[in-house]
Amino acid sequence: MRILIIEDEFLVADYLESIVREMGHDEVFVALDIATGMSLLEAMSPDFAILDVNIGQALVFPLATKLLQRKIPFVFSTAKPKEWFPEEWRNHPVIPKPLETERLVATMAALGVSHTKTSN
Repeated sequence: MRILIIEDEFLVADYLESIVREMGHDEVFVALDIATGMSLLEAMSPDFAILDVNIGQALVFPLATKLLQRKIPFVFSTAKPKEWFPEEWRNHPVIPKPLETERLVATMAALGVSHTKTSN
């Protein structure tokens, strides 16, 4: 599966990428800003995305709308409470920060993204 990560904090992006790769997904694309995220969305057509809500001074909702229109599953990753979200996004899956690996893996699995790595 092709996984797109939009996260402006390099260390968090790197951590997310390592978790997704540990799950066995080798096609992982990271954008540190929304413009790069939009370009990657057009170029690689992801199967799943993880979106930080605040990217610099911008919000990720326009990119989330494009994912929704294309029926690409995604999850928000943020420290913001659900009440902070615009009404149309309040019921969308959120992984709270600080990130917990088990919760990310469980949420991805609930949205149809499974481990591809097999145990030895």
